[in-house]
Amino acid sequence: MNLEKYHKIITDLYLANKNTPHEKGDDLFKTLSISSSYNQLSIDDKALVWSYIFKNTEDNNIGHFAIKYFKRLKSKNNVKMYEYWELLRTWISRLDNWGHSDMVCSIYSAMLEETPDLIYPQLKIWAESNNPWKKRVAIVSLIYYSRCRKKVLPYHKIISLVEPQLSIDHYYLQKGVGWTLRELGNVYPNETWEFLKNNVTRITPIAFTAAIEKLDEDRKNELKLTRKIYRKNHEKN
Repeated sequence: MNLEKYHKIITDLYLANKNTPHEKGDDLFKTLSISSSYNQLSIDDKALVWSYIFKNTEDNNIGHFAIKYFKRLKSKNNVKMYEYWELLRTWISRLDNWGHSDMVCSIYSAMLEETPDLIYPQLKIWAESNNPWKKRVAIVSLIYYSRCRKKVLPYHKIISLVEPQLSIDHYYLQKGVGWTLRELGNVYPNETWEFLKNNVTRITPIAFTAAIEKLDEDRKNELKLTRKIYRKNHEKN
């Protein structure tokens, strides 16, 4: 199959219609469904096409449609997303912005829920890398949004990847830390509360804001007071 051929077809379609309101992806996919050559492809071949496009396009908007294809695929009950893991895990090298990163995390997290033994070891490798975007993808993919999960990993497996990121100076990574701690609290409220108390002075301001978002006011104020006292003592020293 000539992947570059389909890359050109889809890119040309996008450029020809980019001023029309198809940000949700529906119009572009509807137009493609009319294309006889594309429409004759199997689901797996279409997956190969969109993965190739994501890794090779120079236009982030077209990359967005590639992710959208797999998100639409994820919504089909008869599709097992983990079957596309070997294909999609290679996308990590192209994830360098929060928009694409978070959309891909929604797919990785679904794969993790299906087959944790397959996905978790790779997330652990990314979490231990020196690349902050890989780290962000790793920890956000652990839960994504708790409301989307029917089951999650044990608490210790999640926190063991999050805790080492607390001191790393990277805005979007720290946003991911706060996000994951917030969602972790929805699933493991007692354990997460103890973690927040024990590490409240280590959590960056960026992460702290998101991490305490769902706490009640008394607990929020308790943590804020601890941080305030710590800062004052630290300034004196």
